[in-house]
Amino acid sequence: MIKHNVDLDNPEAVKLFIALREEWSNGHKQIAVYAYDNYTQIRNIEWKPPFYKHKKSIPFVPTEKEADALINGCTRKISTALEALKETGFRIGELWDCKWTDLTWKKARSNAEQKNMAIQEKSEYQPDLCKGCMHYQNATNTYSLTQP
Repeated sequence: MIKHNVDLDNPEAVKLFIALREEWSNGHKQIAVYAYDNYTQIRNIEWKPPFYKHKKSIPFVPTEKEADALINGCTRKISTALEALKETGFRIGELWDCKWTDLTWKKARSNAEQKNMAIQEKSEYQPDLCKGCMHYQNATNTYSLTQP
């Protein structure tokens, strides 16, 4: 707003500036209102903040073919991690916390307990994932795929 020479001590000018930003989504406009509201509280400026209803959009969910294309285009370690995330449904933190002792490659199964759930997750893995993970298994490293 300062870049566009908006008088921050004039709430009506700020409201008009935010309302006329066509390239901003309603969510972005609401964030600007929250920020300006904090400014007005600090400067003891009276104003009635407008409310912009955020339109919920459908998130992009790639097809399996698109996910496989991404996995195949990455380095070996990243593709192994992405394949593990795809196969297990783990979040990245859960994968980083997964220890080699949680994995039994002969049965190609995992008994790793997910942190956020009180159930044991048992997953069968594809042979390519097993080979990729076994490539990174190191006797000195307790965790399966450590943080970079």
